[in-house]
Amino acid sequence: MDFGSETFFMRVSGGSMAPRFVDGEFVHVDPAEPARDGRFVVVRNPGTRELTVRRLVVEDGRRVLRALAPGWPEWVLDAGNETMIRGVVVFKGAAWAETLRELDRARRGIGARYGIEGD
Repeated sequence: MDFGSETFFMRVSGGSMAPRFVDGEFVHVDPAEPARDGRFVVVRNPGTRELTVRRLVVEDGRRVLRALAPGWPEWVLDAGNETMIRGVVVFKGAAWAETLRELDRARRGIGARYGIEGD
């Protein structure tokens, strides 16, 4: 799987996207992926400025961001707030994120052992 150089992962917090995304799960987000109808995207919440997951829905010519759980507000995208979308969720899970952390710790340990610096 190829990902853009700006990909990142984040931990899901809260229940707005349950049952598809649950609290504590990790999502891998690729800003280079096109945000199309039906895709899950990570957006900057206009009220809190925090990142959150929403489903992008296109209906009647409008682009709307919706939670899956009832009772959450929807946000309509327009030219003034299109930059709310930070990327598209390309996969989710909890186990792979721990594997990435373990690989990173191992890489840093090997680098330190041989005097190689890096981030």
